Amino acid sequence: MNNPGEPSGGPGFPPAYGPPSAPAFVPPPAPAYVPPQGPPVTVLPAPPAGPGVRPPFVAPPTDGNRKRLWTGLVTAGVIAVVLCGGGVAGFAALVTSTVDARRTAATKAVTEFLTDLQHDNYAGAYEAQCDELKQRLSFRAFTDEFSNSQLISFRLREPEIETDSTIVPVQLTFTDGTQNLDRIVVVQDSDATYRVCGDE
Repeated sequence: MNNPGEPSGGPGFPPAYGPPSAPAFVPPPAPAYVPPQGPPVTVLPAPPAGPGVRPPFVAPPTDGNRKRLWTGLVTAGVIAVVLCGGGVAGFAALVTSTVDARRTAATKAVTEFLTDLQHDNYAGAYEAQCDELKQRLSFRAFTDEFSNSQLISFRLREPEIETDSTIVPVQLTFTDGTQNLDRIVVVQDSDATYRVCGDE
């Protein structure tokens, strides 16, 4: 039963008769905010693995640099040792050749001097002497000194190298049978020729 003044159909319900009421206006939802976007980014594919393809380094490699540094140091050390060894060997060879040359020149000078005396060639023997001896001893005095005893043979021994001279030990035999062991001094004269310059 409906109360007077109350539409039929119950409270909260539309009336059972008459035209339907218009629906309430509901505004459409606002579109969602979409930020503007730039041009599309193209991602390049990674390079294929294979020989000669290396990923870029973040920092320069240090192991290779250290290896090259040590290789360079070792190579430089080896070169230095070879050069020093070669220098020492070269210096030793130079000294040896110089000593041999002095021994040969001294032996030759004494042999020529004594051979001239043995054959009474006093002029040749006199010229085979150094300038210092020829200035102190005249040719006449030289001849008088060496003509008293006739040299018949001689035997040279190993020359001894001194700082400024070469000493040539020699065994002398004279016509009267006497033998002397003399030590003849040989020097390089002002003209670079090796000459007899007295004895010790």
